[in-house]
Amino acid sequence: MQEKLKILIVEDEEPIRRGLLDLFVFHGYEVETESDGARGLERALRNSFDLVILDVMLPSLDGYSICNQLREKSRSQAIILLTAKASEEDIITGLTFGADDYVTKPFSVRQLVLR
Repeated sequence: MQEKLKILIVEDEEPIRRGLLDLFVFHGYEVETESDGARGLERALRNSFDLVILDVMLPSLDGYSICNQLREKSRSQAIILLTAKASEEDIITGLTFGADDYVTKPFSVRQLVLR
């Protein structure tokens, strides 16, 4: 039996967080969620995830900082930033901090699952 891939979603907007949880569980992933940046970072550092999906604007610690700290621990951790911040400068900042991909809201559910 193949083990399910594990995803951590750190998103403070409850409807988006719940929707993403349902989406990825439906597609066969094991999913954990967090609504606070500092708690999300703690969970990401404490556990092993195949993918971490981060909102940028979070309570207590922003997604850029989380991404940067995860990169300091592991260059191989897959990270997607999922955010409403869509300027070129924001995207460059996210990729510079080590995100593997940068997806802007609103987003295509099908494209996110494929990524």
